[in-house]
Amino acid sequence: SLSVFWLRLYNPQNTGLSGFNPCKMKKSALGQGLAPATAAIAGQRPEVGKRLAKLRGYVYGPEPCLVAVFAAAVKVLSTEFGLRASEETYSRTKIEPLELRRSIRVLKQNGFFESDEFPVTLARDLRKETRSTGVGLIERFLRVATPRILQVGERLGRYQSPDGVPVSTVTTANHLRRFDCVERVRVALRFLETIDFKDRAFFVRALQYSLAESADRIDPAFLCPLGSTGDSSAMLSYLMGDVSQGLRRDVLQLEVALEASTTQGLILWDDFCGQGGHAITTLAQWLGAEEQLRRELGTGVVLGERLARPLEDRRAQQLRELPVDLSFGLATPTGLENIRKAMDALGLDNFSVIPPLTVVPNEDRLAGDPRVFHNADEERDFYKFVRGKARQIHRPKTARPEYPWTREKVEQRLLGYGNWAARVVFFYNLPSITLTVLWDGGKSWTPLLRGRSKPSASQAVPR
Repeated sequence: SLSVFWLRLYNPQNTGLSGFNPCKMKKSALGQGLAPATAAIAGQRPEVGKRLAKLRGYVYGPEPCLVAVFAAAVKVLSTEFGLRASEETYSRTKIEPLELRRSIRVLKQNGFFESDEFPVTLARDLRKETRSTGVGLIERFLRVATPRILQVGERLGRYQSPDGVPVSTVTTANHLRRFDCVERVRVALRFLETIDFKDRAFFVRALQYSLAESADRIDPAFLCPLGSTGDSSAMLSYLMGDVSQGLRRDVLQLEVALEASTTQGLILWDDFCGQGGHAITTLAQWLGAEEQLRRELGTGVVLGERLARPLEDRRAQQLRELPVDLSFGLATPTGLENIRKAMDALGLDNFSVIPPLTVVPNEDRLAGDPRVFHNADEERDFYKFVRGKARQIHRPKTARPEYPWTREKVEQRLLGYGNWAARVVFFYNLPSITLTVLWDGGKSWTPLLRGRSKPSASQAVPR
């Protein structure tokens, strides 16, 4: 272990540590062994010797190894140096009492600790049998984890929240407190540390890739957002300024682009494709073919929301004749396959899908991730908690007058769209496949990164 390595490196001759001051140790002492240094030998006054005797040394380790490092340090100090652990030993570990108590019990049962190596009577907080829900335990962990919370706050602070409240160390700590117990707070912090943050530079690269691919195929005249003016696809105009000059195209609403283009092709672009529902519904509503798709592909293909206004007949015919490329910043394999099926059903032989620069797996990649969960109990508890909060968040949607959700739909969205528990965050929004409790909320829950809702067609620019 790290502890054994550290202690034996500095003390290969297995000498005592009485009077040892690691802060005063010179490099020449490395590998020469440590000898007891009494006040008389050191030529120091007894008062100084007393202060030296109170000096403490610490063994450090990464969070996933803290319990193992602690146990190894106690073992080495006890068996090789004759120093017994005291109750003060556990209070300075900064390991939560419940986790430490469980580990010590298992190690004793398996014979790792002999009775004389570890005190039989544990500290009061280690004897607690209840779950570590105390506010004091959470606050202690948050103080210990402040450097990590600072890093999360700095990284996610680039998110452009719709309510104008930036992510910071304070908002991150407040978000973690909502997970109620210290064990879950630990997991939640690890979850935040593994978020896949897509910044402006990522989408510029993705857009340039799509433009380059389409230029070789159809040499498009314009780029059009695959949605209404309030959709995230409208970010095209903002991103186009960062694209290389030779690849730039004018960004126009589809109706305007169809009016201006008679022979050259178009690119329809969106930032993300999850299961393809938004893109398929938008195309179907432009072409007035919603009922056709529902008959041929099933009722779950077209969303029950108004996302786009129907095109005039002549423009709809144009859209069926011009070369058109569909492109996304990132997409899932399921979403791309569903879009291809819809294109075949609509008879859009003039359409092609450009494979995105980044493909997002359409499966739950959070489950079993060792970066987040250190054991199965942590995973079960975290999933139970976030599912329960998501049910509370979605419950009002089942009673709303416009586009109400069914109970089945609620269960399908507890971990985000598709229940994939994704950890993807865009600098201006979050895809719906991202874990619900991170971006959606209500009276019972305040998210860390509040997402933007998609506008209805009533908010779109009239044709």
